[in-house]
Amino acid sequence: AISAARPHVTLTGGAELSSPALSSPHGLDFIDDETLIVANRDGGVVMFKLPTGEIHPRCEVLPIQTWPVDGASLLESPGSVAVAGVARGLHEILICSNTGHSVSRHHMDVGAGCVVSSEVLLRKWLDIPDGVRVSPDRRWIAVSNHSTHDVFLYENVPSLNEHTDPDGILRGALYPHGLRFTPDGRYVFVADAGAPDVHVYAEDGT
Repeated sequence: AISAARPHVTLTGGAELSSPALSSPHGLDFIDDETLIVANRDGGVVMFKLPTGEIHPRCEVLPIQTWPVDGASLLESPGSVAVAGVARGLHEILICSNTGHSVSRHHMDVGAGCVVSSEVLLRKWLDIPDGVRVSPDRRWIAVSNHSTHDVFLYENVPSLNEHTDPDGILRGALYPHGLRFTPDGRYVFVADAGAPDVHVYAEDGT
């Protein structure tokens, strides 16, 4: 809620989910209303089906799928994850590898529970990519870059690859971390891990 004094958030309820598959969980996103994907900095990437019906304040869940950290999965200390949408019936998932200094793209058949393809999507100039988000219209990909203290923006075109330079750079944050586009895609909110600030960037002409 926003008042005249200052912004604040009111939580009206919630539940605590635990799992032996979680090890330094960092980034997460919803694949759909019932499926959650989590990136573990000290482990792999795991998917959970959320409990249905009456949910107790604390409950343990087991993963329905695990992507281990290895060469085949292209994951090294996965830190952030973003579900980029559905293409050709497959969910497109972007994952930041913190120590691998890259962002990988995975196409997944959620119904079959399998990853169909994986590739390194972004790598050039990345140094501890710590957050990733796709604009609602899927035109832009934003990646927060911890060691260079900025956010890279890439136009999400078919030619995008690990050798591509960013199309734009957002500066001013000490350690940019979590990212969010507004629903209209005109603004980017960046949480600063090095200061108690949230930076707001606007599209030119806004």
